[in-house]
Amino acid sequence: MSTTTPVMRQYLEIKADYQDAILFFRLGDFYEMFMDDAVLASRVLGITLTSRNKGVENAVPLCGIPYHSSQGYIAKLISAGHKVAICEQVEDPKMAKGIVKREVVRVVTPGLVTDTDTLEPKENNYLQSIIENNNCYGVAHVDITTGEFQVTQVDTLAQVESELGSLRPREVLFSDTEQSRNLKQQLDHSLDGVMCNFLPEWTCEVDYAEEQLQAFFGVSGLQSFGCHKLFSAQQAASAVLYYLQQTQKD
Repeated sequence: MSTTTPVMRQYLEIKADYQDAILFFRLGDFYEMFMDDAVLASRVLGITLTSRNKGVENAVPLCGIPYHSSQGYIAKLISAGHKVAICEQVEDPKMAKGIVKREVVRVVTPGLVTDTDTLEPKENNYLQSIIENNNCYGVAHVDITTGEFQVTQVDTLAQVESELGSLRPREVLFSDTEQSRNLKQQLDHSLDGVMCNFLPEWTCEVDYAEEQLQAFFGVSGLQSFGCHKLFSAQQAASAVLYYLQQTQKD
């Protein structure tokens, strides 16, 4: 397979939107990985690295796994600290006119694992967000396997560290600002082994957060939730919702 084939062009277009994840690209009964993803996945998973155009200059590295046994491979990549973007065929190949349409339907990360066979049965698997605003800290968390979604606002860094210690999240979200990057540095000793991601700054702004939460819960105000004046808490909750919407499309 060369980089000029329609399938490879489709792969590259999709991969461009998921640079920080290993892309599982569905081809028939297999998920295939190419280029740097293939090299990395073959090493972590212990599977054969090959190419579709052996002997050709600039051959494209390739590895693959059967789609019906993908959960174990995904779990191994997640345990090694990687994200996995699942790209499916979203139309019947028999009905396709030309190349089969494919889309990423889900991104699996340490905080977004849903396969109960790979989770500790008596432990929550939390995704958490931490947003600092006006000397307050909003902290939100969700466990998508149980539906638990909670938010709080605290006044000190020590209280944030306490939240981290009690919840032990697998993944933490921050706003992509200098302030948030400094905050993460201050919390690094509490984030050992935790995947951290930085979201676009606008997704954590106060006005957007309020609109996002009202739309999600179908309300015209947040008074009934007790957080209508807790702006940092709203920002943290909005960060979680945005991340879920971007990663859980199926």
